[in-house]
Amino acid sequence: MYWMPKMHKNHTGQRFIIASKFCSTKPLSRTISSVYNLIFSQIESFHLKAKFLSNYNKFWVLKNVTPVTNILSEANRKRNAKSISTYDFSTLYTKIPHTDLVNTLCNLIDFVFEGGKSDSIRISKLGHAYWGNKTTKYTCFSKSSLKRAVRHLIENCHFTVGNLVMRQCIGIPMGIDPAPFWANLYLYYYEEKYISGLIGSDKIKARKFHAVKRFIDDLLALNDGGEFGRNHINIYPVELEFKLELSGREATFLNLHIRIK
Repeated sequence: MYWMPKMHKNHTGQRFIIASKFCSTKPLSRTISSVYNLIFSQIESFHLKAKFLSNYNKFWVLKNVTPVTNILSEANRKRNAKSISTYDFSTLYTKIPHTDLVNTLCNLIDFVFEGGKSDSIRISKLGHAYWGNKTTKYTCFSKSSLKRAVRHLIENCHFTVGNLVMRQCIGIPMGIDPAPFWANLYLYYYEEKYISGLIGSDKIKARKFHAVKRFIDDLLALNDGGEFGRNHINIYPVELEFKLELSGREATFLNLHIRIK
């Protein structure tokens, strides 16, 4: 276990990482990370192509800052920038119950296999995951074997601190290869569920989340009229602690400094 500063915060934060370079589960975690890269891309592609829901934002996850700069350019063009708020999950990796995490990831596995191009996911010799029929020539995951692998990695994470050997019994193992994908998709599951419910009950309110974006545990809300701040407690599980960082006409997010003039 080692400590890292969070230098991108206004008040420098901290996080603790579990080093897993020489862990016995490292080959499996590296492979599962490749599989979840494929799963993440498929879910992202689904939302980008879902034209019937183009008026709503059900996929908040960012891979980079480009979608944010696109939103800012559009706000500049329309001259309708009103507010900026940034938030941070202070307990994302440490408070998620394993039962909920496993169930959520398994539900997403069911979703992608339903829309997948085959009945299994292959791993190439270079470690890339892709859809393909099951064969003995390559490492392959069926829906059930992938669920077992995910459950094994989450429920059997052991690490050392000095002379102590511990098992992580709550939270995402921070330092394991697929951890960023798991964190992103766990939060996405609840975000998509909330917006889908709003579309059915309050379409006007659902549209106010059109410019909410999130990079793992950092979230940006633009021109939402304060809706995210009032409703985040209804979106995520109660175990997750949420903190407002900046709100008003100026904020920093990732490598951007945003100001309304």
